[in-house]
Amino acid sequence: MNQFLIVLRFYVTDSFQMLIGDMLGVHKTMVCRILDEVTAAIASLSQKYVHCPATTDERHRTMQQFCVVSGIPGVLGAINGTHVAIQSPGGDDADIYWNRKGYFSVNVQLVCDHTGDMTGVVARWPGSIHDSTIFDHSHSRAQLETSV
Repeated sequence: MNQFLIVLRFYVTDSFQMLIGDMLGVHKTMVCRILDEVTAAIASLSQKYVHCPATTDERHRTMQQFCVVSGIPGVLGAINGTHVAIQSPGGDDADIYWNRKGYFSVNVQLVCDHTGDMTGVVARWPGSIHDSTIFDHSHSRAQLETSV
């Protein structure tokens, strides 16, 4: 539980690992290890919790439910990108993580259904990359193109 709370504190506060460690009495190296392990464990759950409607029936049902909630027909999901702040990664490629808002980040794309459940996540692009590029290379786009 303590490890999970350390990770949540890091995610939410956008703080440095050393500050999190000092605040909670844990060495920076340990915070780094905990972040790696817990983040990997959370990511491994994506197959169970992130589900895009795969069949024609699932897609039609989702579109109907979106229409009931929003009044807009034909909507399969809501999509948005957000910048998650990071420390400068350093090195020759650090500048690609500098975003248009003026800080280092990873640009994360999320897709959700009418209930807010995630149907797609992409969290691997540097902050300078435009949302449309992320979508162009996403699994969500590939699924939409093959389902038409």
